[in-house]
Amino acid sequence: MSAGRARAAVAAIHDDHVTDGASAREWANRLIWFRRFRGLKQLALAQLLEVDQATVSRWERGQTVPHLRGRQRLHDLLRATTGDDALLKHAVAAAIGEVVLSSSEDVIIAASRAYGAANGIAADEIAGKSMRPMFLGDSLRCWQAMHGHGFFNGDVASATAFLRVLRLSGGPEWRCVKAVCVPVRLSNGCLAVRGEWAGLTEGEFATACRQNGGPLRIVMAHDLGGGA
Repeated sequence: MSAGRARAAVAAIHDDHVTDGASAREWANRLIWFRRFRGLKQLALAQLLEVDQATVSRWERGQTVPHLRGRQRLHDLLRATTGDDALLKHAVAAAIGEVVLSSSEDVIIAASRAYGAANGIAADEIAGKSMRPMFLGDSLRCWQAMHGHGFFNGDVASATAFLRVLRLSGGPEWRCVKAVCVPVRLSNGCLAVRGEWAGLTEGEFATACRQNGGPLRIVMAHDLGGGA
């Protein structure tokens, strides 16, 4: 091995100072969402990755990227979550209320019976359908704004939206709903939307929308406590 390659190999074992903002952000998002999906504190994740908590904190803030051993360990942990996709879909399908899991392209991955009933479609037939026909006018702009805030980049912790939507089964009647959406990471590394929906009367819709500060309220991931 040449001296230059030896130096590079040694450097890879230590924290790499940020030279690629996108790379640092990608690793930070993976760490944050894996930790939250597993319900881990930074210290617990640090122990899994065999580093100290301060190192995980730097990685999550994007100040440094994980070293080679840390990247490999994280890949191993992410691969171990493959079975969680089936559990996630089952949890959505078994939910009592209106719950739906959808992709970044707004394609339904899984839905509860209540969500299917509210849209006039059996829950076992709704997977694979696009949600986009539901949204028109203000509701479409609101949904697009949620996407535009970096929901699928891991920048958003939650979004609460008040929407007037159409039923997926068709028909001209609008439906007033409150949708609370959170990102969840699938085993392929992509983020999906887990949404809990609730039907509202026109009066409830207007009041709740005012209390929400408008039709859309977004909580950014960086506004949450890093060590939580």
